[in-house]
Amino acid sequence: MLSINMAPFGCAPEDHGYTVVDLIEQIPPLMIIVLERKILPPLAVLNDLFSRGECDSGMSGGVSWDVFQLNDTDISSIKNVLSEKYKIEFVELGELSAIQTFDDWVDSITSK
Repeated sequence: MLSINMAPFGCAPEDHGYTVVDLIEQIPPLMIIVLERKILPPLAVLNDLFSRGECDSGMSGGVSWDVFQLNDTDISSIKNVLSEKYKIEFVELGELSAIQTFDDWVDSITSK
């Protein structure tokens, strides 16, 4: 699985052997959807999020990371790890596959 550098929000990302799943677990709006709705964003949405390099989580702090992009193999691996770790059988929502940005995707999910 892809190794990334990350740190608490506002700090320079460091190499401590983190994976993309470690990063996903540090982004509350994403993890809530993964765990409660059993939905993983499509590749374009994750790449939009990971191109930002940071996510402020308010009172929960947040996380910063070195910007990166995923490919189809990465997303498949991430889905497998999350599925096994959290005992999730992911649901596919075809109508959301055309959404390109993380903010629009979260808004679409939470408005349902």
